[in-house]
Amino acid sequence: MESGDKSADLTAPARGFLVREGDDIVVRSEDTVEREYVIPHNAKLMVENGVEIRAGDAITDGPINPQEYLETRGKDSVQRYLVKEVQKVYRSQGVTITTSTSRSSFARCCARCASTSRATPNSCRPS
Repeated sequence: MESGDKSADLTAPARGFLVREGDDIVVRSEDTVEREYVIPHNAKLMVENGVEIRAGDAITDGPINPQEYLETRGKDSVQRYLVKEVQKVYRSQGVTITTSTSRSSFARCCARCASTSRATPNSCRPS
């Protein structure tokens, strides 16, 4: 049974079917690898029992780990997710920001990170 950070959102590690067993969930993968996770009582499941899921699909409500999402879905998907999350923050403060503005900022950031040999959290801050 795997358990990670109790406050972190779970994402599907592989394509398969979700099976809920009490407070636990099992991802039955098409390649016969099963992983079992303990979910907190206050976690809101985003998928129903028996639903097919893909690697990177959100299983519980909450923020996802961009590094894990990058590994399962790729750069474009991570960029779309981050743009959407940044727009949520701006909207919550009453500020409107366009998708193209957000994407161009992230594209510049990604290019800056890719051009450095050792990317650190501080090297990826928008200028």
